[in-house]
Amino acid sequence: MAILDSLNQALMPGHRVIKVDGWQAAEKYPLPRDCEVVMLDINPDVDYIYMKKTDVNGAESFARYMIEEDPIPKFDPDKYVTVDDLKNFKEEILNGFNSLKRSIDGAAGNNTHSSAKSSSFDK
Repeated sequence: MAILDSLNQALMPGHRVIKVDGWQAAEKYPLPRDCEVVMLDINPDVDYIYMKKTDVNGAESFARYMIEEDPIPKFDPDKYVTVDDLKNFKEEILNGFNSLKRSIDGAAGNNTHSSAKSSSFDK
């Protein structure tokens, strides 16, 4: 009951949450003008909420919604990387790049006597 009271206090004036026993009780629930009510069905066999509204002229609208549990996915740490994982990955990339650069520089240094090939890259 404390949750219901705190929810009612948090709602805007003219809005409230109440408990009813079945859709007939929800449909017959009297409302003043310009009011909106969310009704929780206390019947354990059904999972419905009802919404009833009245406009400033007192005209009513009534709707029923089925409640279905949607489980919240659990956190799976195997699907994520840590900051340390990212730092290690960065180091591996940089080390690989530096190793590749040294290999390219070493290969270019060994080909200095073939002036035709090296001069075409220098242009």
